[in-house]
Amino acid sequence: MGLSIPKFRSVAKTAPWNEMEAGLYNDGLITVFDYNYDDSFLSSWSWLIGNNVILLGCTCWGDFFYADMNEGKFYIVLIDQCKKFPMGNSFTAVFDMNLAAEDFQDQILRLNEFNEFMEQAGKLNYGEFYITNRKNSMKEKKELSLFLDVLGQTGQQVSSK
Repeated sequence: MGLSIPKFRSVAKTAPWNEMEAGLYNDGLITVFDYNYDDSFLSSWSWLIGNNVILLGCTCWGDFFYADMNEGKFYIVLIDQCKKFPMGNSFTAVFDMNLAAEDFQDQILRLNEFNEFMEQAGKLNYGEFYITNRKNSMKEKKELSLFLDVLGQTGQQVSSK
């Protein structure tokens, strides 16, 4: 389900990455963001990721991955830990070596849990992610950009203590 041109198209110089479409992949397990997606939340994470970054996409859990244009490297931010982890220095490293790796799918994407959430909360729409409501333990969908904006601001305050 392609929406349009990915945000990273301008830096993806070779096929297949310069031909990839934005949208939901595998029912939203991974989302690749288009140019129109509001990525202003990234400024709330600048304390962790810097300022010269391009949002690539996110997982169904809200963890987002990006390109650091100063370093020429790719990272994922695990939002429950407010930490970034390197994914390599190429699109191939991100998409083929990390996102497609069995360990990554088991530990980060948590496929079995994803299927449970999809059954209870429904399929994700573009720009949404899954979360468990702490009050009633219900599985829910939330709008990613707003949630990550607040979480980034909170994460900075918690990390500085």
